Amino acid sequence: MCACENPVNRIARLLLDRAGALTATGVVAAVFIASNQDRQELLMLARGAIAEQRDHCLRDGLFASDRCPDLVVARPKTGTEG
Repeated sequence: MCACENPVNRIARLLLDRAGALTATGVVAAVFIASNQDRQELLMLARGAIAEQRDHCLRDGLFASDRCPDLVVARPKTGTEG
């Protein structure tokens, strides 16, 4: 969400525009209702926005170390999460 809603992130601006959304929640909704081709484009843009902003989001966003305990951030996925 941090990356997809950051207007400074150039790919996020493209993603929000292409999805016709103002928030990451709107992007998710657009992905669900999009055709296969549009869905792929939106997902590629979302991945790009996340990659472009990963460091910023880890430092200042929802997953910032001061907001998220290290155990939660570093815990490996086991495939059994609820």
